[in-house]
Amino acid sequence: MKTGTTICGVIYKDGVVLGADTRASSDTIVSEGNCLKLHYMAKNIYCCGAGTAADADVTAELIRSQLQLHHLNTGRENNVVTANRMLKQMLFRYQELPAAKIIIFI
Repeated sequence: MKTGTTICGVIYKDGVVLGADTRASSDTIVSEGNCLKLHYMAKNIYCCGAGTAADADVTAELIRSQLQLHHLNTGRENNVVTANRMLKQMLFRYQELPAAKIIIFI
């Protein structure tokens, strides 16, 4: 039975807990057993990536760098709405060519 990537987030009273598996696979072949699927975006934002591992890494890195520039330009702390809008605009610009699914958490 194929299950694909497992990523999840649990919200509780004092915060959020993120979890992900670490296996990168293609069909029945495991290409990497220790793949990073949780990504730092900003001081208060992390994301989980699924899909093609390279696309998820590059997409998360691009949004992270845009968030850092936004923070430097405005002097304000980034929020999830800003990260979500940047991600939507990037995916629209590339017509969803990155084969990655990103879930953003505060």
